[in-house]
Amino acid sequence: MLQSESGMGEEWMELVDLWASFEARSRYEEVKKLDPTGRPAAVGLWIGRARSRTWRPIITDVPKYAASFWEWWSFIQPDWRLEDGQLVRERVVGDWEALRLPGINGVVSVVVALFYWGLEVLEDSRGQSRWVSAVEECRDVFKQF
Repeated sequence: MLQSESGMGEEWMELVDLWASFEARSRYEEVKKLDPTGRPAAVGLWIGRARSRTWRPIITDVPKYAASFWEWWSFIQPDWRLEDGQLVRERVVGDWEALRLPGINGVVSVVVALFYWGLEVLEDSRGQSRWVSAVEECRDVFKQF
């Protein structure tokens, strides 16, 4: 599913490869569930559809979806990445155990959230730079796994 759309870019493919390698090294074994608090609704809908490979959400407000992604992403970060409640993207070296979560209820949800967002910006390039920035951020974090 995550590689089904052409044109999502080199950064996207690198992120997917990093995620897939992480899952393989972890033997796809769930450690614990990633906190869903504030997660974009599309991810919950996808999970509710038995993680369908073909289902696609209808995202009517891309800026709102982007904001919910960033809010959730910041929420699930280790405390050392936050300063005054704000994500400090330059901080990537540290203990990642709080986010290093393989399995069907782990960081795959982050990748899926980005995938659905990416599908929308492929159709309408407005907001594409915010999506690329999020992909690069997650790629930089996944490199630490």
